[in-house]
Amino acid sequence: GVIVTEDSNVTVNVNSSTLTANKNGVADQYILALRENAVTITMDKNTVLNTNSGYLKGFAEDQTITVPAAYVDELGLEGYAANIDVTAGVATVLGNAVVKIGNTYYGSLKSALEAAKTNDVITLLADITLNEMLTVNTAVTIDGTNGDSVYTITSTAKKAFEVNASATFHNVAIVNNAADGRCIDTRTGNITLKLENVTLTAENGASQPLNIGGSGSNITVVITDSTIIAGTGYAITTWNPVTMSIANSDISGWAALNIKGASNSIGSAGSAITVKDSTITGTNTYNGTSDGFSVITVEDKNVTIKIQGNSTITANKTGEANQFVIDLNAHQGVTVNMDATVTVESNDGYLAGYVAGQTIKLPEAVASAITAENYTYETADGVITVTGTVSSAPTETGFTGANMTIGKDLSMKYYVFVAEEHVGKEITVRFTVNGNEAVEEVQTPDASGEYAFVVKIYPQMLADNIKAEILVDGVVLESATKDNYSAKQYLLDLMALNPNNEKLKTLISNILVYGEETQKYRGEYNSENPILDEATKAIITPTSKTPTVNSALLTDSTSTVGTKFYQSGIYISNTNKLYFTFVSNDIDNVSVKINGKDVEYQKYTTIEGVGDVYIVFTDELYANQLDANHYAVSLYDGDTLVQLYNYCAQDYVYAMKDHATAGAITVALYNYVKAAVDYFEW
Repeated sequence: GVIVTEDSNVTVNVNSSTLTANKNGVADQYILALRENAVTITMDKNTVLNTNSGYLKGFAEDQTITVPAAYVDELGLEGYAANIDVTAGVATVLGNAVVKIGNTYYGSLKSALEAAKTNDVITLLADITLNEMLTVNTAVTIDGTNGDSVYTITSTAKKAFEVNASATFHNVAIVNNAADGRCIDTRTGNITLKLENVTLTAENGASQPLNIGGSGSNITVVITDSTIIAGTGYAITTWNPVTMSIANSDISGWAALNIKGASNSIGSAGSAITVKDSTITGTNTYNGTSDGFSVITVEDKNVTIKIQGNSTITANKTGEANQFVIDLNAHQGVTVNMDATVTVESNDGYLAGYVAGQTIKLPEAVASAITAENYTYETADGVITVTGTVSSAPTETGFTGANMTIGKDLSMKYYVFVAEEHVGKEITVRFTVNGNEAVEEVQTPDASGEYAFVVKIYPQMLADNIKAEILVDGVVLESATKDNYSAKQYLLDLMALNPNNEKLKTLISNILVYGEETQKYRGEYNSENPILDEATKAIITPTSKTPTVNSALLTDSTSTVGTKFYQSGIYISNTNKLYFTFVSNDIDNVSVKINGKDVEYQKYTTIEGVGDVYIVFTDELYANQLDANHYAVSLYDGDTLVQLYNYCAQDYVYAMKDHATAGAITVALYNYVKAAVDYFEW
């Protein structure tokens, strides 16, 4: 070659020159002979290339070559791609182009997503392997068409794609090999997600190939001609209200459709899901009596599911645990309608969790297999209609139910039905807990329906009686007062309604233990009304795990005025946050950042021999952030970084697990958090 590279990381610039490769014998002579990767050759448009043999030998990945545009077709770069800059008169050839947008090529899907504009089509040119999550922040189409086949994106990150904008995935296969992995995870509302001839596969652990998460609403999902495979996981999971249509597709997992209630999300109430001409399958391979599940499981109210056309639903029990076709988990306002043409198959059960306020239509062929109390059914036109017989919809203003929400704190949410006579009036709920009144914000209904009011519950107050009163224009509605209830009672009732849900039982058990230990730690133990009385202890199954690794990283302070970290830990209250204390002999020049954001500090105390101690806090943390979420805390003297502290809640638990005073509550908090993460699949 005229230019030969025999090492990597080489850069050669050629400007206004002539390169001539002259073959006089049998051996080839090239303009460029590249024998190592990571080589960059740059020529300007005034460079002239002459050869009677060849232009390029040894082109590979991690090489970038810019040549005069006139020669790009002579390079013989089969399988590679060139971006032609007409203005500069050159062509840049990428040795590792895997995607393109129009005529612009990119060496990674990540770089293409970062460069994409609204409605761009990102076309795959090869199979892609990912080891980090990719974020879709712009409305794009990802097209994996490969002739008559499709390209495959394989990920080892827990999430392959986090979607924060409308997106279409077309003719592509996405495989996630991570434990509890997700192929596509939406995190916002007001978007449309389309899957067209897409295969999503995530089969390792509690996987969720398609997860509709975050905290948004107004979400539309359209799935056509696609396959979603979850193995022992959940093929499609929704945490938010969604309008979803599934057509000509195959959906399979432990659960095919997993419709979740509120946690850190809004919950799936109001969702409408239509399945047409598709196959949905739930297979239960487990043997534990608590591992019963279903093909369709609904854990929120006011959900409508339609199964139409030539669809097939199959519940397949291969172990000892039960597998039902539908489990409605005793939620009100759930409607499931199946056409007479739908095939329903089960080698175990058909219907679980059925209560009043639910309407189910199933093909007549399965009528004889349905056995349960508290409902009746009638048959017409090949369909059996199952109707609740216990209660009817409310007609007077009053409480309709309550549940607990887990976020930055523990809260009880009370639902109020507002009758037409009270529409337009101020509706308030007054909560009295342990003698303390807390009036929820006023709501003015503009139509009759159901409204939610929230009261925060300190962990140590789980067993305390909650009195809830409805006020209409400031006047108590005596007929609607709900007394003699507690967060503990709600949790025990919920556990009784779901005797086969082991994860839920573990979460409830750990919440109650956390409340008990908080009482003891804060000196507020109520022996007359304990959270863990003997009857409760007999039915709960808490865990007692502790971290095995301390991952905290603290650099040495380089301050010349004694600025350095002193202590750190978890501030435990009704909401929890991390705290960091520090000392300094020149506080006027000190500043603190947490994850790159300036935070205010305040004087905490004065310790003899140490001096003035100052404290900073993180924001209030959600339960799932009280685990292994690291926070980078930086101490500055003026503009100089003098000390860095990388720290997470788990590190505090590791350090304090055997502490005489704080050990028990710290371990209880840790186990509550781990159980919440496991149950909500955060």
